[in-house]
Amino acid sequence: ETLFQRIHKTAQAKRVSNGIPKTPDNLDLKGDDEFTAALEKKTFLFAFFYAPRCPFCAQMMPEWDDLAVRSISKSHGMEDVTIAKVDCTVSVNRRICKEQSIRGVPTIRLFKNGRWDRPDYRGLHRQGKQWLPLPGA
Repeated sequence: ETLFQRIHKTAQAKRVSNGIPKTPDNLDLKGDDEFTAALEKKTFLFAFFYAPRCPFCAQMMPEWDDLAVRSISKSHGMEDVTIAKVDCTVSVNRRICKEQSIRGVPTIRLFKNGRWDRPDYRGLHRQGKQWLPLPGA
């Protein structure tokens, strides 16, 4: 069991024990068809490109899963947003990651109407409970 899998399992158990819905099963996109369908489903696709063995990805995953759970609730104003994850180490996703020019993980991308809308996130990052600018941002 990898570090990523342990963190993910722990976060899922914590969510359920606190009465928070489990992370949706369709959050992980697999292959071109699912990625294309997600791009076409709603106006916005907010995608997290990751690798399971990446410690930074593992740290970020519980927060990303929480965002996905919150996005399902219409009361949060995210009805037109799909939150998704793409594992760049899985063979069916390697083409997607290459076409999207993912050169490092974690990478977060916002797509609007099927197109990459903004540069990759390079602003603040979280260190403990404090948000700090990334070097070179």
